[in-house]
Amino acid sequence: DHRDLHYPLRRQRQMCIRDSYPTPDQSFELIKEAIDNGVSILEIGYCTSEASAEGPVIKAAHDHVLKSGYSLNDTIKLVDKIRSYNKDVGILLMGYIANLYKYPIKQFVDHIKKAGADAVLVVDAPHELKEENELRDALNDNGLSLIKLAAPTTDQKRLKDIIKISFYIVIFNKEKYLILDDAVNIDDFNKKAEDTTKD
Repeated sequence: DHRDLHYPLRRQRQMCIRDSYPTPDQSFELIKEAIDNGVSILEIGYCTSEASAEGPVIKAAHDHVLKSGYSLNDTIKLVDKIRSYNKDVGILLMGYIANLYKYPIKQFVDHIKKAGADAVLVVDAPHELKEENELRDALNDNGLSLIKLAAPTTDQKRLKDIIKISFYIVIFNKEKYLILDDAVNIDDFNKKAEDTTKD
C-alpha cells in the first residue's frame, strides 16, 4: 500500500515548507491549501540549530520555530495530520542527521512510518557515515526511502556508489532547472548517471 512517488516528475507539483513556521497550525492550513490546489509531493523541513548554511531567511525560520519550543516531535505530529487529511500526497522529511541521531534513529523511523511519511532526505549524511547506513537500513526495513543527492561535480566512483544503494534515479531536464554555473552541462551529467547504472 506504499504510495508510488515514481511516476514522471512533470506530472507532479511539489511544495517545500519549514515545519511549524510560523506555528504548526498555520503550517497545516498552508499545506491543506497546497494539497487542495494540486501539490502531490510535500518536502517538510524539520528544524535545527545547525541551519546557518541555508542562508539568513531559512535560518531565521529555524530560529523562530526553535525559540517557540517546537521540535521534531511536532513535525511528526504534523505528518500524521497531513496523512489523515490526504492519503495520496507524498511526504518527505528533510533535515540534518544530528536530529535523528538524538531522537534516536530507529525510534524516528518507527514514528514517521506510523505517522504516514514516505521518505527522508538528510543533507549532511554521506553514505560512508555509520549513522546514514543505520538510517537507510531502518527505512528500507520499513518500506520507506532515503533520498540521496548527486551533483554534476560528483565524480564517477562516488556516483556509482550512490546509484548502487538507490532504487530510483531522477534525471534532470535542463530547461526546468536554473543552472547557476555555465560550466555545468546537465546533459553530460545525465549521461554519466545513465552510463553508471549500466555498469
